[in-house]
Amino acid sequence: MSDIVAFLEARIAEDEAGATPGTVVISGGWPAPEVPNCVGADGRGCERGWEMTVPINAPTGWWKSEDIRQIIKAHEMTHVTEQQRRILAECTAKREIVAKVQGLDFTLLEALAYVYKDHPDYDKNWRR
Repeated sequence: MSDIVAFLEARIAEDEAGATPGTVVISGGWPAPEVPNCVGADGRGCERGWEMTVPINAPTGWWKSEDIRQIIKAHEMTHVTEQQRRILAECTAKREIVAKVQGLDFTLLEALAYVYKDHPDYDKNWRR
């Protein structure tokens, strides 16, 4: 059973990553400071004029801290489309279903996994 759970968790994570806007890029780098910049949903710049202030003497990779990553993600989510929002909501729902039914209802997990039947890691034995 854990194989199907791991399979579903991996596919849900892939779906979530694909639906999350990636509008913030890091420019600069030594000797210039690394600066997170939003390129906007169309790649031509952020219509919201979002900027992030670089700390004085910021070390390389300063923007990789969890706090800063959360600020960046929160801004990126302002660019989410309705379709992306729906996919992200589906990912949340699927995670909740997997967490609640594992060990209880293998047929429900099979049904969730069947959506990914063309994935190379899908086990055809999961569908009975």
